[in-house]
Amino acid sequence: MTVKDSETLPLYNLKQNETANDVEINPALTVEQQEQVKKLLTEFKEIFSDVPTVAHLIEHKVKLTEKELVKHKTYTMQEEVVDKEIDEMRKMGVIEHSEAPYDQHWC
Repeated sequence: MTVKDSETLPLYNLKQNETANDVEINPALTVEQQEQVKKLLTEFKEIFSDVPTVAHLIEHKVKLTEKELVKHKTYTMQEEVVDKEIDEMRKMGVIEHSEAPYDQHWC
């Protein structure tokens, strides 16, 4: 079964459509409070985006405790859709290639 791009919903944006300027500030706040919120939005504008990015606050590695693959029931997936999503996330730098045997199915 082949799935067309027009038949799938995007999971995330690749092009920014919204910014900190699009955040709606509650009009019930005082003018001073609204100004404080605007200041915070401006100061941290890079995190108010609808495009996923990589956080550089910490780095971690997943260490497996067993070398054997976990056996589980297989699920019907549209492999080409999954492969496309994985390729897009790799291009964006959100994920990276792994040499673990768990990753080998999708490579």
